[in-house]
Amino acid sequence: MNYSLFIDNRETEHALISAQIRIFDVHTNPIFAKSGEEALKILMETHQNGQFPTVIVLDINLCQKHSFQLIKDFEANYFSDHPNTKIYFLADRPISLDEKKCINYKSVYGFYQRPFTKDMFVEMQGNTVPVVKVAVTD
Repeated sequence: MNYSLFIDNRETEHALISAQIRIFDVHTNPIFAKSGEEALKILMETHQNGQFPTVIVLDINLCQKHSFQLIKDFEANYFSDHPNTKIYFLADRPISLDEKKCINYKSVYGFYQRPFTKDMFVEMQGNTVPVVKVAVTD
């Protein structure tokens, strides 16, 4: 079974993504975190119990500092053991050039525009090159 970690501070988004995964019939077990700190705890636990996520989806509205720190901590502590885990950002607005710089991290595979779709999730699971499918502003 594949696991996917979704990081968004909105409970309604967790419920929506859970429902969409059931409706889309994609084969993943969703794990949810409300913050970068909670996500790091989950990564430590899943690293220890063998249920490490293959996809991590971050809400772009999560504080930029927390997003960058989460990526840095992931790459420092887990990337060598889980090099196939891919990090994506989900945006409901155009992203800034600063936010787009995240694509330079080796674990970040891209940015997607909401709403979350089945095709998007299937693409996230199988993607091998970074993608930016959201508008970028100066």
